[in-house]
Amino acid sequence: ALAARSGFEWASADVVGGDSLSPLLTVGDASTRYERASGNVALTARIGSGAAVSETVALGFAEDADEAAALDEVTGSLKPSFDATRAKYAKSWRSWLRGIDTPASVAGDAVLEPQYNFAAMALKAAESKQFPGAGLAALCVPWGTEVVANEPSDYGYNYVWGRDLYQSATAFEAMGDAESMRAAVEYLYGVQQREDGFLPQNTYLDGRTRWGGEQLDEIAFPSLLAHQLVERHDHDLADLGFDYADVKASADYVAAHGPETGQERWEEESGLSPSTTAAEIAGLVGAAHLAADADARADALLYLALADHWQANTEAWMATETGADGTDPTPYYVRVNDDRDPDDGAPRNLNNGGPTLDERAVVDAGFLELVRLGVKPADDDTIRNSVSVADDSIRVDTPHGPAWYRYVGDAYGEIAAGDPGAPWAGTGDGRGRLWPIFTGERGEYELRARADGPDAFGGTDEDALEPDAL
Repeated sequence: ALAARSGFEWASADVVGGDSLSPLLTVGDASTRYERASGNVALTARIGSGAAVSETVALGFAEDADEAAALDEVTGSLKPSFDATRAKYAKSWRSWLRGIDTPASVAGDAVLEPQYNFAAMALKAAESKQFPGAGLAALCVPWGTEVVANEPSDYGYNYVWGRDLYQSATAFEAMGDAESMRAAVEYLYGVQQREDGFLPQNTYLDGRTRWGGEQLDEIAFPSLLAHQLVERHDHDLADLGFDYADVKASADYVAAHGPETGQERWEEESGLSPSTTAAEIAGLVGAAHLAADADARADALLYLALADHWQANTEAWMATETGADGTDPTPYYVRVNDDRDPDDGAPRNLNNGGPTLDERAVVDAGFLELVRLGVKPADDDTIRNSVSVADDSIRVDTPHGPAWYRYVGDAYGEIAAGDPGAPWAGTGDGRGRLWPIFTGERGEYELRARADGPDAFGGTDEDALEPDAL
């Protein structure tokens, strides 16, 4: 429902491209109008005439074509003045920002502090008001003109992915907002998780499955978050909106189905993925701690034993000794392996129209999760080799610093021909993009590497960070 405080002089409902809307937008002809329309509807109205018009307009939404409910939303929002509504909105954000921590390196900086605040607000704005803790992966469709808004499509990130929600929750925790983290964990267990412990690839806000793929990192992350809530924030499971039975369900699912996953973190390939395996191991360890707290000793021993077994075999299952096309140093981690032999040179047909490559040639930086989640030390030889290979393969040094592609052969991104920065074609003729998340992941790794020792990469004492700087 669309309404204005002073009412409309003229209004029409029409489908996009209809014989009321098109003449209005092309030649200003308002002679045709309709009371109702069904389909891709545009509501149009005139609020006044002249060189200057000042009016307050409200747009209200309701489900199931409930006109009365939509009108109630509109009239309710129009009762206070625009200035009062705007002031209340701004006050709510200022209040929230006062409750988050700002790093000393950012606080007071005229450029960095506003950027930090906007980033924090973007994460919070993506959280549902109806389903607390349900954070959308993104509020946008980032493909420019490729996806036409006038046509129905299933493109978009305006759904809830457990993996993205994990990233947001840990960001909230880092900012000192443990309550937002708690809400996210309670949503994962209370809304997304199924009875058998499975969490779908992504869901609508209310928990209905959108895509139902199996991504074991998404199923492992909730138990890791739950453990962090208990360990770091003095919560007890009895205080939270879930219990140990929920934790056990997802941990049992990971134990029964891992370490191979139906899809890795880019939702494109099945098999053994270093990033997914890292999440599985960390999730099992977190579940083991919660099991011990719940006096479920058998569960705790099982989860820890399995985590140890998988941890001991990460190199054997996912790091190639032979490399591909002379790639060295070896061994290094591959992006994903279709079996437990990383040296068999199996062909991998990459999605989104990508090429078919030897698995050993498909390099990414997902192995950094092994360090970030505590599965491997930062100065582990295979990790160091993999950093070198990834930098040689997918790193680009831009005028603003280093950036990384997702993986060798990625076709999901800007089109391969034409001007750099051209939008994704949707036809498979792509060359990927540089993703900011990888700069963040590498930054976290470098912090860990320097904390583990100044000589981890041949650095000096001056390169090392004090523990309290982490």
